[in-house]
Amino acid sequence: MWNDAVELFVTYMGSGIIVGWFIISLLYLFIKERDSSKRILFLYFPILILLLYFNPLFVNVVYGIIGEEVYYRFLWIVPMTITIAYTVTCIYASLQRAARGIFVGCCIVLIAVSGRWIYSNEYFSVAENVYHIPETVVKICDTIAVEGREVTAAFPREMVQYVRQYDSTICMPYGREVLVSRWGNGHPILDMISSGEINVDEFVFWTKDKEYGSDRPCNFIIVPEEIEFIGDLEAYGIVLYDTIDGYDIYHDTTFYIGL
Repeated sequence: MWNDAVELFVTYMGSGIIVGWFIISLLYLFIKERDSSKRILFLYFPILILLLYFNPLFVNVVYGIIGEEVYYRFLWIVPMTITIAYTVTCIYASLQRAARGIFVGCCIVLIAVSGRWIYSNEYFSVAENVYHIPETVVKICDTIAVEGREVTAAFPREMVQYVRQYDSTICMPYGREVLVSRWGNGHPILDMISSGEINVDEFVFWTKDKEYGSDRPCNFIIVPEEIEFIGDLEAYGIVLYDTIDGYDIYHDTTFYIGL
């Protein structure tokens, strides 16, 4: 388990630049900081958390109980950003006026190269509205929402994390767990939507049946326009309701929701 904890820390480090900067900050504060309260907050507390995190006895007991997903969060307690920011401020204040500009410039470069461009992640996009979620999701949610009622809709993978941020009355047969590969949780409905080709008989088996599919049969199904259905959806009472920004919205008319 200790090796697992180390692997989690390596994953947390990313490129390693921020952690390196953090270690340098601790060394600087150990040498320079004289205020006892600040030493406790910025020096002793982070070191204590890291010693606890890597303590073999602590790892074997706690990791075995809470598992990797929760144990990883111990690293969130370590005030790396705060410690680095305080150290940078102290160094800045100690420099001569002419050197301060150069120091700030170097810090900006280090910050820039220590991470990744956030929009390289498929689950992040430039804000299109005040909700900070894709406008297409907003329009689809507004289209299928029923005042005073909850509805259940199957969304494509790229929309899953946004839907309930915008409208909590719209439920799904799956949640965020399908987006995290290390959790290993898929869902037959989402797998079929993502496949590009859907066998209608199998698909309806999951979207309609409470026993075998979701405990919330789907009132709506949202799929990319290019999806090909093998079979007759209308034979099951599922009809094309609308098309928005390249996504077809299908409505299961066998479930009354007050439209």
